[in-house]
Amino acid sequence: MSSILQLMVPYAVMIASVAAIIWGDGILETGANKGASFLTSWYVIAGSLLYATGGPAWMYVMAQGVSLTRIAILYGMLTVVGVTLLGVLYFGEKFGGAQLAALVLALGAIFVSEYYT
Repeated sequence: MSSILQLMVPYAVMIASVAAIIWGDGILETGANKGASFLTSWYVIAGSLLYATGGPAWMYVMAQGVSLTRIAILYGMLTVVGVTLLGVLYFGEKFGGAQLAALVLALGAIFVSEYYT
């Protein structure tokens, strides 16, 4: 495997894990909107299983030498953007000026914590 590809694999794993977690968010939101039972619903089971991909993914990425700080920053930024897009595009949630400002500030805070601390 080329050295560039070896560097990219941990990040691809993290991105795939974040995508699974966002998908899990969508399933849980759908179940909540339908009034699904918390203990017996397939929404809870499927959403929880997708959320469970995060732990092994983080462990793999850290084992590849990526720092916990860098993983947390990547996870935070991708999750904030992904969940926002899911809410707006799939669930029809409102996205106005206040939400845009909050998104920019959240991403800015994540960026600053990565590069200036």
